[in-house]
Amino acid sequence: MRTLTQNLSKAMRIGALAALIAAAPAAFADTTQAGSTNPVAHQDFHKHYAEHMQKQLDHLAALLKLEPRQQEAWQAYAKSVMALMPSRQRPPENANVVELSKFHAERMTEMAQRMTDSSHALAMLWGVLDNDQRMTLDRELQREMMQRREFMFSHMHHKRVWERRDASK
Repeated sequence: MRTLTQNLSKAMRIGALAALIAAAPAAFADTTQAGSTNPVAHQDFHKHYAEHMQKQLDHLAALLKLEPRQQEAWQAYAKSVMALMPSRQRPPENANVVELSKFHAERMTEMAQRMTDSSHALAMLWGVLDNDQRMTLDRELQREMMQRREFMFSHMHHKRVWERRDASK
């Protein structure tokens, strides 16, 4: 039988991994040319991704069969997950390498804070769930993470293949 500390530790690891995977789709926004993001495709991506995340949260809430006393922790967790949406900010168009580096470092610092917040919100949710709900949450988040991981790695592989193909022209 797991101790409370082990369960909270696992919840925080799952939260951190979920946050990392949730943030990954920003790398896959459609591009028109190497290095330039298509703003229309980028807006569509954000809208689609926000809708997808909300559907996932709604599905998870239904599976968990949350009680009224658990709603506050659930709402905090759901809000923290939605805050993991990739940033809409773009670096200045004519930024030099130093400005780009600073811009990306600032975005990563912001994302790290949001991931930490999400991990804490998940730990708080975990603390108010009963054992059956914890098993459901654990199963569903791990399933979702594996699906995203598979998508991410297959997409990155195909993207690299096309980049190598385009570079050889």
